[in-house]
Amino acid sequence: MVSDVQTHGRGRSGRTWKSPKGGLWFSLIIRPKIPVDRISLLQFLFANALRKGIEEVYGVQSEVKWPNDLVVGGKKLAGVLIETKISGPELVYAIVGIGLNVNLTAEQLPTGATSIFLVKKKRFSLEKTLSSILPVLERHYETFRDESAVVGECEVGMA
Repeated sequence: MVSDVQTHGRGRSGRTWKSPKGGLWFSLIIRPKIPVDRISLLQFLFANALRKGIEEVYGVQSEVKWPNDLVVGGKKLAGVLIETKISGPELVYAIVGIGLNVNLTAEQLPTGATSIFLVKKKRFSLEKTLSSILPVLERHYETFRDESAVVGECEVGMA
């Protein structure tokens, strides 16, 4: 699901916010066949995949600020939130929510945040951004079977 704006965005610890037009706000539903004790690896996987996607698509290097933010120069560029549905010992599904500040101006952003527009001084198509980022996320998700590769790649991109 993709949205132009978020009026009831959710974050960690029940925090809420509004996300204005100009950013890319979307959620993915995934159904990985993994043990419940490995769910935390999904956060590593998607944060790192988004970091790499932003670098591949825009040439913008960011770092993962654990547990769920991507930062550029100490300013928040994106966030990843994962919510899960568990039944007994099994993960039924996970919802991966991603917010990426693409075309937002300094006036639209809270203190301590940045956008691809502010870094690159250029506006970008949100549709093209999504269609470019999704294959990167998918490619990394397909490698999820190798736990050591997920953790190793994430350590490289940690702030």
